[in-house]
Amino acid sequence: MKKVLLLCLIAAQSFAFDSVSVGGGLLLNTPDLEGPGGVDEESALSIQIGAIAKSKIADKIDFRTGAFLQRKNYTLEADTLEFDLALDYLTIPLTVAYNLNDKFNLIGGLSASVLVADDCDVDNGTCRFDDTETFVPSLIVGGGMFFNDSLSGEAYIERTLSEVSENTEITSLVFNVLYNI
Repeated sequence: MKKVLLLCLIAAQSFAFDSVSVGGGLLLNTPDLEGPGGVDEESALSIQIGAIAKSKIADKIDFRTGAFLQRKNYTLEADTLEFDLALDYLTIPLTVAYNLNDKFNLIGGLSASVLVADDCDVDNGTCRFDDTETFVPSLIVGGGMFFNDSLSGEAYIERTLSEVSENTEITSLVFNVLYNI
């Protein structure tokens, strides 16, 4: 999977981009902990900021890539302890947008996320989070809406295709607002 995403990133460099949009949004992160029972999972809101570059590859189809600084945080509770985990990623989406009309599009593809920082807090102190993966691929499926020539919004589901840490995958519901520069 890493090699496929690396080849896609190299191929993306050969595109001449028609437009660039900057913006950011909210993520609702939901952990999916596979393993022993007795651990409660809680969703958490976080943010991302970055840019998307688009290039038309067919009449109604745009190739999209860019970079986002993305925080994925969530809470786990076990017995009397509560762990607040925050994972900061540099995320590079490789998506295709199918333009249904001049207002709406469908978005799908992959993203490659590289861990740049992690933080783990537990009641009355900090904890060590040794088993965090440094590279996490994700699947992206969703849609977007163009408000005018400069402003657009999008909502999509981003599901990790591998574990972010031992026995843990994350599904994020992402809401972005983008400004075309």
